Amino acid sequence: IHERLVGSEMCIRDSAHTLISLFEVLCEAEEITVREATVSSICAILKQLGPSHKPAILSYFDLFKRLSNEEAGELFYARVSCCHLVPELYKLLNDSDRVVVRDIYARLCKDELPIVRRAAALQFVKLSQYLDADALVGDFFTLFNTLVNDESQTVQIIALEVLAPYSALLKTFNHNALLTSDVLSTIKTFTDSQSWKMRQSLAKKFGMFAKIFTVQEVTSDIFPCLINLVQDPEPEVRSIAILEVLPFLDTLGTT
Repeated sequence: IHERLVGSEMCIRDSAHTLISLFEVLCEAEEITVREATVSSICAILKQLGPSHKPAILSYFDLFKRLSNEEAGELFYARVSCCHLVPELYKLLNDSDRVVVRDIYARLCKDELPIVRRAAALQFVKLSQYLDADALVGDFFTLFNTLVNDESQTVQIIALEVLAPYSALLKTFNHNALLTSDVLSTIKTFTDSQSWKMRQSLAKKFGMFAKIFTVQEVTSDIFPCLINLVQDPEPEVRSIAILEVLPFLDTLGTT
């Protein structure tokens, strides 16, 4: 199905809604490769829909809501699948329906099962790219803090990996006070994490912080955190951190 969808734009637009019942069954499949191929196919369809395809969009919105229901299918498979649909679906909807998606997404981020929360965390930055200035903070920033402090380390690791890209979006909308207070505190906290996997995740894309924070904050707080990561006792952390030094040279110079 996926191979046929990729090369058949006209067919997709005309008959997108006819595949929904099949997709719904496949999204609940136990086999992960089946679910991954299914959500890829759905996203391929969503990418080709526009304002003139409102009935099809609403049909997939209804599918998303059914999959997100805690009673949908068996176990957790449907909820994991629907997490991957969030960004592509979100950008097609009107403001009121987007509120519904954000509410469902927040529930998925707090799901009782770590595997669902992990799937939701993987979509955090992708969804963030479509949020306006107000939606990007407030409840959504609280949601990020929920993920980064999750009881499951696998969820925390994903949240730390998206901290830098999310911070860049906050910078774009001039949420500088939030960066100076909360984000900076998070960076300092996890630089000293007892888990090397957490420190490794924080080190990824750390160079982005060189242009996100002020020169004073970079000098006094951010760069010293990077130095700690470069000197980390674990080689897995050092090998990533050392690659993130170069962007700081433009900000701090070489002396």
